Amino acid sequence: SPMGVGGAAIAGMVNGAFWGMSPVFASSIGLNELHIALFISITVFGGALLQWPVGLLSDRFDRRTVLIATALLGCIVALLMHTSVSLRLPEAALLASAFLFGGFAFSIYSLSVAHVNDRLEAGQSLEAARSMLQLYGIGAAIGPILAGYTMKSLGTASLLLFFSFWLLLLGLYSYHR
Repeated sequence: SPMGVGGAAIAGMVNGAFWGMSPVFASSIGLNELHIALFISITVFGGALLQWPVGLLSDRFDRRTVLIATALLGCIVALLMHTSVSLRLPEAALLASAFLFGGFAFSIYSLSVAHVNDRLEAGQSLEAARSMLQLYGIGAAIGPILAGYTMKSLGTASLLLFFSFWLLLLGLYSYHR
């Protein structure tokens, strides 16, 4: 499944960039240590909490459609976060968006794996799982490097644009497939 493979790699890039560069981003917009931890924790909490309803939707509807919607909604939420930072909206707007972003962005990998698993024959799941984890890991290694370069070139708030770009690319690629 090319869509599942692309989803795993892009999920790794986005999530790796989040883990590696979010503290730099949060510090640069003026958050103190406590609020940086809150920003990251709320994103992770959103990722943990929203996996369940996203998974239920992917069990009831076409997984490709759910993957497309999740990627595009993650893109939109990352743009909302960028807007809230650019307009200097209250920190609550950033945190609410971060919760939703985590829910969408952290669901991409599991949706991609489920999509691949739907297409496997008996005996192929172990090799597929290994390959998907490897793709995720490669993306997670490349993501912070590309995000760091983007942030250096366009400013630290461009991390959110980096997220948006890759999630939009995944959504459009998945729609095309």
